[in-house]
Amino acid sequence: EYKPPGTRKLHNILGVETGGPGGRRAGESGHTVADYLKFKDLILRMLDYDPKTRIQPYYALQHSFFKKTADEGTNTSNSVSTSPAMEQSQSSGTTSSTSSSS
Repeated sequence: EYKPPGTRKLHNILGVETGGPGGRRAGESGHTVADYLKFKDLILRMLDYDPKTRIQPYYALQHSFFKKTADEGTNTSNSVSTSPAMEQSQSSGTTSSTSSSS
């Protein structure tokens, strides 16, 4: 069901308390309420309209969302993207993040 702009809250869009949008990640490692609260905090800092108070990229990467946790090892594999395109470019030594194989 479509809802007009401004009627949905980021907390609910992210599914902070339900295990992700629509509960799709409920019970999975790295998808606790605490993890989603860290992610929400990072997103809100990145979306700050005022450039003077908006989080800078360097500090965004230092955010607790990207930090290691004792029970999981890491939240995000040492902050390196685990997308197939990034894995391919890292393993092949290229700097491109796109794949041109067809």
